[in-house]
Amino acid sequence: RHPATLSGGETQRVVIACAIAMQPKLLILDEAFSRLTPQAREMLLQRLQHWALERGSLIILFERHHTPFLNHCQQAWQLQNGALQPLC
Repeated sequence: RHPATLSGGETQRVVIACAIAMQPKLLILDEAFSRLTPQAREMLLQRLQHWALERGSLIILFERHHTPFLNHCQQAWQLQNGALQPLC
C-alpha cells in the first residue's frame, strides 16, 4: 500500500517496527499508542514487552494516560509538581 493510505494507528505501528528493527538497547516512545485502538495497543504492548525481555532492551514510555500501561511495566513514574513520583 501507498504510505498515504495508512491510518494513524497503522502509521504508528510502522514507525515502531522500523525503530525496533534497528535492535536498540533503549527505545523511547512518546505518546506512541495514542492513535491505536485498545485492542491494537494491548497487542503491541505484549509484543514490545516480549521483544524487550528477549533482547535485554529497555523501553521508556511517555504517556498522558498511564493506566492501560501499568500491567506491562516493571516501574512506573509520574511527573507531579515538577518531580518524579513512583506509581508502583
